[in-house]
Parts: sequence; C-alpha cells; structure tokens
Amino acid sequence: MQGAPGVQEVLLALGAALMLASLCVGAYAARAYLKDDVRGAREELGRLRATQGRSASWPGVAPRGRGERPGVGAGVAREIRPAVGRGEPRLARPPCTPTTPPASATAPTTAPSPASLPTLVASPILAPAPHGCASEPTLDLRHPLPLAPPEPPRREGTSSDGAVRPAARHASPPEGEGAAPEGGAHRRGDRAGRPASAEADAGRACGIFYGGSVRAGGSHAMSCARLVIMRHGESTWTDKAVNRFAGWVDVPLTERGREQARHAGELMRDAGILPDALFTSVLRRTIESADLALDVVDRMWVPVIRTWRLNERHYGSFQGQTRPAMRERYGDELFRTYRRSFDVRPPEIDLDSEFFTGRDVRYGMVAQDGLDHIDPSKVRSECLKDVIARLTPFWHAFVTPCLLQGETVLVVTHGSVCRSLIKVIEGVSDEEIRSINVPTGVPRVYDFEVGTFGGLEVAGEGRYLDPDAARRGIAETLGLEGRAS
Repeated sequence: MQGAPGVQEVLLALGAALMLASLCVGAYAARAYLKDDVRGAREELGRLRATQGRSASWPGVAPRGRGERPGVGAGVAREIRPAVGRGEPRLARPPCTPTTPPASATAPTTAPSPASLPTLVASPILAPAPHGCASEPTLDLRHPLPLAPPEPPRREGTSSDGAVRPAARHASPPEGEGAAPEGGAHRRGDRAGRPASAEADAGRACGIFYGGSVRAGGSHAMSCARLVIMRHGESTWTDKAVNRFAGWVDVPLTERGREQARHAGELMRDAGILPDALFTSVLRRTIESADLALDVVDRMWVPVIRTWRLNERHYGSFQGQTRPAMRERYGDELFRTYRRSFDVRPPEIDLDSEFFTGRDVRYGMVAQDGLDHIDPSKVRSECLKDVIARLTPFWHAFVTPCLLQGETVLVVTHGSVCRSLIKVIEGVSDEEIRSINVPTGVPRVYDFEVGTFGGLEVAGEGRYLDPDAARRGIAETLGLEGRAS
C-alpha cells in the first residue's frame, strides 16, 4: 500500500498552485490595462474629429481610403522609404499636383526665418519643388519663388511680383566688343558674338539651379557664388588625325589635352578662382583634366563627386565612327540634324557593337543613384534634350546646394553637357543651340547672386577666361566637321 504524501510533495504542489494563480491574475490585469489604453485612444481620436472637423490619423501615418496606395493620403505630405542604391532612407513625395497660382497672388506678409530656409536644399536627396508643382522638381523656368521677400523696387526687365520677364532676345548691343558684324548677323558658333542682353534675359533661364525658380534682385543683402564649367582637354579621338565620335567610350587625353588642362588651372589661378567642390563625369578624360587643373591651383583636396549624368551625350550608332564616314553615310542634312538638333537622337547603337557601354561595371549598381528611373546601362542613344533631362535631378540634389552656400563650383565635363548648361543658364532657343560650340580646355565662368531668402540670379553672361583660346578652340571644333568658322 502506497504511503501518504510527504511534507515535501505537499509544499511543491502548493507552490505550483500559487504560481498558476499569479499568472492568471497578471494576465487579467494586463487585459484590463490594454482595454483602458484602447478606450483612451478612441476617446482622443473622437475629440480630434470633433475639433478639427475631419478624419484624424496617427502622426506620420496617412489615412488610407478606398483605392488609395498605402502611405499616400490627404493627411501627410511625405513618407520614409529606402533609397535605391543607398543605405539611408530618402524622402518620397506624393504624385505631382499642379498648383498654378492666380495672377493676382502676392508675396506672404510674414517671411519665414532665413536661418530655416537652407535646410530646404541642403539635403543631397531632396531638392525643392518649383512653384508650379507641389511635389516633383521640374525644369520650369517661368514662375517666381514661392517664398518671396517684401516686394523689391521695380527695374527694367522685372514686374511687380519680382519675377524675371524675358527681354528682347536681340536688343542692340553696345558698341565695341560683342557688337554684331555688318548685316546684323552674329557670328555662328561663338557665344561671344551674341548681343549682350539685360541681366533679366540671362537670369530667366537658370531655373535648373533652384528647382525652376529664379528671382530678380533688389535692395536685399546677397552673397555671391561662382560656377566654372569646362570641357575636358583634347582626347585621342578629338585629335583631327582620328576624328571619331567618343560619346560614352572611355578614351584618354592627348599630351596636348593635358597641356590644355594645366593651362586651365593657370587661368583659374591668375583669376583668383579657387574651387570649393568638383564634379566630373565617370570618363577618364574629364577626371584627368580636372586633376591636372586642380593641381595647378593647389586644390587637389576639394570634395569630388563623379557621376554618369555628367557624361558626354550618348551618340548611339555614331560612337566609335569617324565624322567623315557618318557624313558620307547619312548625307549633309541628316548628319547635321543628328549632330546638332536639340531633340533628334541618332540611330541607336547595336547591342553587339564593341562600343556599346551597357555592360560596363560603372553603369551597373554603382550608378543607381535613385534620383529618377533612368538606367544608364540601357541608354543606347541621346539628344541634347535627353542630356538636360538626366542632368536636372542631379543638379538639383548636389550642385544647387553648393551654389546656395556661396561656394565656387568647378564642373569638368563634355561638350554636349556644356552646351546644355549654356542653353539653360542663358536662355538659348532650341534653334540657336545648333550653332553653339564649346572649345576644349577653356574654363567658362558664371557668377551668381544668392538672395537672403534663397534663389540664384545670374550676374551677367558667362565669360571664357581666355577668349582667344576659346575662339581658336571653337574654330578647331568646326573644322572637325568640315565646316568653316
């Protein structure tokens, strides 16, 4: 017969019973606490609905209506999501909604604190949106700044709202340098031959520098910024003895091209231009040119960003071919259209061509900057309009913040990119850009005024630091295509 349980067994059973009871009590208490918390949250949401007269939501979370995408709703203006090709989160805007202001709109009576404004553009990920769009940055050159200071004194070329208005494109230039030759026709292919227009005429087209916004000057305090753009020195394929289209093909400099780059550094040094930041393409002819120029001015230490968005225009099936051969194949008229028009692309390069760059590692994952949908590994041909489209988001995100800080920015790039920048900054028409050429290795300088409340204004037209070398270089560029200067 089994004996009665001992004292030890009784104590163990009693302890287990007490533990089970405490767990039940704890679970009941937690349930009651959560019910009170949920009840309080519901009461708070009810009060918000009653006081605000609209559907409330948790901070940072958009209410999702029927058919809406998660994270995009009326209650929020942005969401956090991982950036493509980066290890950090980026700010994503909702779909663009045009918000064209009425003609009678005036500047706000209370200006924001100037100290808070640089944060709008300091991030290399998110650039400010233009006045005509509530979310996406676009190349809109017409609207004034959405945040404007008190109305400045009016002057010729501006209106009462402070917006720059186009002046006459061919106003009579002053006598002397820059005047038109006999017959009123300005020299083709040389920007120095264009008439010197009003500052407003040059400034109306610099929307690429501030998300599509530009402001006329006034009596408000301003700081200065400087942009230096330069085409690389002569490459082995721009040598007249070779005369091939390079495009995205990575060809080196000639010894003459290296001397041109060093001379560019001497020009900047003599002019007192000391770059604070450098931007180049991912092709060696710009990288080497920039290094040689910066070595002369003792600025090898400045921050550098290299991007495919500053690459030469992709010449499609023209890449690797000689200019005379392409002219003979397509005829003079079609050849000029492919070469010089603003919005006509050359035929696409064949995927089996030895000059197709889509399999190059520099256009793979390392090139995915998340600025837009363009995949450089799939680019097979470009026109000048395409160059501006792929350059604009990069400019908003990286170059504009430097200029708004009053820095001197050096951009060493290629002929088509230089022409694109000239077109945008100086307001050149689609037709006129056909006749503009850029010399190798000669820096072109633009000065800007930075307003107290943000915004950039071009202070006059651009200028080459060596006008004589620029004229000779332009004549050589025309000679490569068999045209007289």
